[in-house]
Amino acid sequence: YNFAYYPVVFPDEQSLLKVKDSLMKSDIFGRRYFYPSLNTLNYVDNNLHDPHSEDISRRVMCLPLYPGLEAVSIDQIADIISESLC
Repeated sequence: YNFAYYPVVFPDEQSLLKVKDSLMKSDIFGRRYFYPSLNTLNYVDNNLHDPHSEDISRRVMCLPLYPGLEAVSIDQIADIISESLC
């Protein structure tokens, strides 16, 4: 099965890391699929600087999303995010 993901862009990387840590304490694993920005990889042959991509890649995390994800889990994830950002 191909599990999906739900990308969320946070205001800054510090907020993302705080939420990621809080989710992990509840065995919920957000993933940073778009980090680092591809233009910064040392095996990609380019010297392009893309400030937009580099900025967003530091602030985006993918939350779990799949057909069997129960409403109670969705509520738990939302609550953890809200509490972490307050």
